Amino acid sequence: MILQALRKTFLFALAWGVILAGFYLIVWRPQMREIDKLERMIDLNRKSLKMIGDYLQRSPKLSEEMLDEAERALKAFLARIPSDEDVPDVLRRVRSSGGKHGLDITFLREATGRKTEKPPGEYLKSTYKLGARGRFRDVMRFLADLESCERLISIETFSIRRDSSEPWRVNLDLEFSVFYSPLPEVSGGAEGG
Repeated sequence: MILQALRKTFLFALAWGVILAGFYLIVWRPQMREIDKLERMIDLNRKSLKMIGDYLQRSPKLSEEMLDEAERALKAFLARIPSDEDVPDVLRRVRSSGGKHGLDITFLREATGRKTEKPPGEYLKSTYKLGARGRFRDVMRFLADLESCERLISIETFSIRRDSSEPWRVNLDLEFSVFYSPLPEVSGGAEGG
């Protein structure tokens, strides 16, 4: 009888051992893996938040430096925009650049009328047409020079055709725009005071 009770206890313990082992392998262990993953993610998020906090502590200095750099870039950009009275000088430079590259400028005229009804501080664009003759490589150098000009000049369209009278020459038809700032209108009346 003791043997039979011992056998039942052993089988009972064995059955519960199998049930607990199955529970551990099927339920408990996968959940522990998920908990480990979550702990690693939480740790990673803590590290990320610490890095962001460190960055935010330094950011006022960085933001100020970035603003200073942006202000310098804006000043350099605005320096490239001529005023209304500087446009003829820009056109003289375009004409002389063509001559410097060995081109014969046949014409340079305004394609659109200037419109100055916009308030000062807004930038306007005047479009010009230019005709020239020269060697192909000189035309390409002229176009590259025009695009890299210190003033804001934009090439709108151009066409190059072979000159029928001289096969080593080409004809250039160019349309370009000059961006400029209109001068503020000066009022005629003086204020008393």
